[in-house]
Amino acid sequence: MRNRVYRALKTAVLCVASGYGWSAPLHAAAPGDPYAVIQGMPQPPVTVDAARGATRLSSAVAPAVLTAPAYADLKAAINAKARELSVPRGVGGGIDMARASSDPAYAQEIQEKLAAMTMAEKMAFVKQMSAAAAPSASNPAVSAFLGGQRMADQSTQRRMIDLLQGPMKVASEQHKAADAQLNAEAKQCPTDKTGWPMQECTRRLTERSITEHRAIENRALPIEDKAFADALALTNFEVNKGKSLFVQAQGRGDPTVAPLGAWVLTYAQILADFGEAITLRAGFWAHANTPKYNGSLSVYVDDPDLGVTWPLRGPPAALTGF
Repeated sequence: MRNRVYRALKTAVLCVASGYGWSAPLHAAAPGDPYAVIQGMPQPPVTVDAARGATRLSSAVAPAVLTAPAYADLKAAINAKARELSVPRGVGGGIDMARASSDPAYAQEIQEKLAAMTMAEKMAFVKQMSAAAAPSASNPAVSAFLGGQRMADQSTQRRMIDLLQGPMKVASEQHKAADAQLNAEAKQCPTDKTGWPMQECTRRLTERSITEHRAIENRALPIEDKAFADALALTNFEVNKGKSLFVQAQGRGDPTVAPLGAWVLTYAQILADFGEAITLRAGFWAHANTPKYNGSLSVYVDDPDLGVTWPLRGPPAALTGF
């Protein structure tokens, strides 16, 4: 018993001394509404022209960097919300964790008090801290809800991924087929006396490559946009089940706001990842004829087969995408 108390007490002291909270927050800071992240979810572009406006290509650095600002901002917001939800706040075991994480003098004071406790006081302190470190246990309704949602979440999130991956895989295969045909034709280009293909031949193929790949994108994007809208509808159906619990917990300053908010953000992250991937892939082809721009883009969303490459230029410069 003494060894268990010592280990638990040592953990508490380290948490205070290092400024870290428990693995589960004692009391979450009043966070911004993670439901607003879902409501503000941007749709992917439906045309290559729209993708040009939705992406930014920085050619000032090598390799060139392609970004989708709306999704970059969204993912930053998701991370910020997650940090907000995990900030220790309030009092657990007599310790103001928010103050302990930011006030070294207060943290030192707490360590001294812990060192002066009797064994009985230490045992009581550890019990209080352990209870505080399990916020969902303090609200049986939230604990029951999240437990009951587990199977529905797994099923729905798998459906979302399948919905989004399906048309992306089709587009990927079409891009690969176009590349294979163009590369086969490139091998038939006449060469100069050094053995390099004649520039006029490769120039025509490059122009055709861009045209064909953009046509593939313009066919694929509306289908992917519909899949994204369907995945968003599935998300709203599931997360709205817990909205009243979240609002109640937030209003009371209940620590269960943290696991509820994290649950919502899991759905937001899936949508953000796929939306960004679609946008970057389309943006890649939108910027394909930018001067001095060449490279390859691999969009990996739970499947490495979703790679897209732009051939006929070498050596390719890596394009940082998703």
